[in-house]
Amino acid sequence: MDRTTAGDLANIPVAEHIIGQKWTSMGTDENKEKFHNKAKDVDYNFAPELDHQIVDSQNNLKNAEQQFGRSYSALLQVESDPICSSAGCDQYMHPKPDSSKDWPKDYGVPNFGMDRTTAGDLEDIPVAEAIVGHKWTSMGTDFNKEKFKNRAKDVDYNFAPQLDGDMIDS
Repeated sequence: MDRTTAGDLANIPVAEHIIGQKWTSMGTDENKEKFHNKAKDVDYNFAPELDHQIVDSQNNLKNAEQQFGRSYSALLQVESDPICSSAGCDQYMHPKPDSSKDWPKDYGVPNFGMDRTTAGDLEDIPVAEAIVGHKWTSMGTDFNKEKFKNRAKDVDYNFAPQLDGDMIDS
């Protein structure tokens, strides 16, 4: 087991003591029932029959369009827009920036060095390489660049070929 996982497992009892609650996994029967999504048990009808008034309105619209010879569907919103309300889409507009209330910029950010987890992981790489007997190499090495090269990128494809006279006339 690597040091990161071992350290995480060692920290679980400490965290449980601090918050005063025992950690339990989702796999226990108690938690399965407690956190069960009851909505998944319902067989929802995603294509319900339309109300008779809606059906009548749609039929009346078709009849009016045929009678007057023009389409009114461009003037009507026939489908619901989940982002906007019936009042329009103005409720989600971003407020105009106020230049007088500008936020601070170019402030100093402390550098605490490399994260302990990352440092530990980097120390584990040589150990893991010794265990498996294989040196890890990045995609940037010349060996891997040639091995994993995309040969299709070497071809100059003609995506707009010149058509001969027979193809142009037909």
